[in-house]
Amino acid sequence: MVLEWDFFSSNGPFVQRAKQTQTSGLWRPDPATNREMFASLGTFVIVHEHDNCYSVRDHYDFDPDYSSFSKGLFTVLTAPAWAAQTRGARTFDVLARGTIS
Repeated sequence: MVLEWDFFSSNGPFVQRAKQTQTSGLWRPDPATNREMFASLGTFVIVHEHDNCYSVRDHYDFDPDYSSFSKGLFTVLTAPAWAAQTRGARTFDVLARGTIS
């Protein structure tokens, strides 16, 4: 699955973290201040390709490993895992690529 780069390049905390990344590294957005990105991806890899080019890579495996997140979103996050177990959902890779000035 390819995500629109605007989702990342318009997110201040992501841009700040990406600019600190020398080659690649895992990043987990703070659920208290970056709820949408955290709920969408959880922990993911930021790759500094070259110059101002970056990519985001993740493997969505329906693992609800969000124990430190608020319990109010717990059922939303476990729904995909339940679907995977009962409906045969398949894992997939996530990719986004673009530039940050």
